[in-house]
Amino acid sequence: MGNRLNVYPSKAGDARRCWVGREYGLWPRILRLLCHHDAFLLLNRPFLRKTLDAMPHTLYALLRTLQLLAALVLLALAVWTGQRAVPALLSGQRAEGQVMALQERQWHSSGPGGSQVRSARMPQVRFDHQGQTVHFEDSFAARDALGLGDTVQVLVHPWRLDQSVIERGWRNYFPWAPMAGLGVLLLGSALRGPRRTSPRPA
Repeated sequence: MGNRLNVYPSKAGDARRCWVGREYGLWPRILRLLCHHDAFLLLNRPFLRKTLDAMPHTLYALLRTLQLLAALVLLALAVWTGQRAVPALLSGQRAEGQVMALQERQWHSSGPGGSQVRSARMPQVRFDHQGQTVHFEDSFAARDALGLGDTVQVLVHPWRLDQSVIERGWRNYFPWAPMAGLGVLLLGSALRGPRRTSPRPA
């Protein structure tokens, strides 16, 4: 179907009418409501037709802009949260380390009951790599029953040894990997743009 315009009576009576555009959809319903105000009667059919035809382009452009912004934010967060784990995972270098201490860290978090103080024990690990002894503090709290003196596998950071991480399986990919995947999908959708179908001839 083509773009068919429909006529509805104005608030002032049948003597004066205004055009509101396509019969179905959100914008036609809004315009149909506006049509009942006398000020809207000043709009003529050509102007309304141009406005209705331009609205989809504006909405598509807005959608692509929002998708692009969301993709850039997610990709930036993925880079920031994965700056330690990603190089260590890609380097492929592993070493055997030992937990030397469990350092307690505290931070404030806001909740329904107000500000709360939370704490976690961060493992401090020592390992030997190419003739030198390296100490680092892992970025994940010791929630898997790590104790003093425990032996752990270390993913060695290629150029900053003090930024190495404990090998934790799938948790080394969280949260940067899901954010990176979603960011790439949104970026691809924004660059490709929404698909549009040509109207069929009436």
